[in-house]
Amino acid sequence: MQSTMMDVPLSLNHFLERAGTLFSGNEIVSRLPDKSLRRHSYGEFYGRTRSLASALL
Repeated sequence: MQSTMMDVPLSLNHFLERAGTLFSGNEIVSRLPDKSLRRHSYGEFYGRTRSLASALL
């Protein structure tokens, strides 16, 4: 019987890695405090978060 439980724990690391690899071309749109929009892809966001994590280590 196939259960509905996930094979991996639900964590931000897993979420970011999955988004960066499977949906790297999809766009993230954020509104800044000055009401302007910032656009970048999940792939770019994933790369930036990995760089930040490495710098913090």
